Amino acid sequence: MRTNALKAKLGAGQRVVGALLTINSADLVELFGHLGYDFVFLDGQHGGLSVETARELVRAA
Repeated sequence: MRTNALKAKLGAGQRVVGALLTINSADLVELFGHLGYDFVFLDGQHGGLSVETARELVRAA
């Protein structure tokens, strides 16, 4: 079974680092992953984020 690295870090009291993404870019999501970010928050309230685009961004994560 795959473990959730973010939950494990939080449970161990470790610091986690994330990004608030306001630009719909799968390339940026992938880049944040390569840079070691623990999470990306997709902002669908302040920008246009369709279900299809959100699906694409989640796949890139």
